[in-house]
Amino acid sequence: VDIAHQRVIRDGVTRSLTPTESKLLHILLRNAGHALHTDFLIDRLWPLQDVRKDALRVYVHRLRAKVEPDAGHPRYIQTVQGVGYQFTRF
Repeated sequence: VDIAHQRVIRDGVTRSLTPTESKLLHILLRNAGHALHTDFLIDRLWPLQDVRKDALRVYVHRLRAKVEPDAGHPRYIQTVQGVGYQFTRF
């Protein structure tokens, strides 16, 4: 993970991150092991906008596609039912 250059290198392939994806990944990494509420994440990503939870789900989906070995079965960016998301280290 290279937050400064907004990219992830997985399996030798560099994947560019959008500014929002980069910020989301940074927040998740800084709080690894802790479940972060969706409202907390939305407030951090879009502090001055009224954004729906669907937008967050889209960005999590896109980020998983770039970070996870198998986005359909995420190992790192976990959904915590009734709360939000958590980055899990292995």
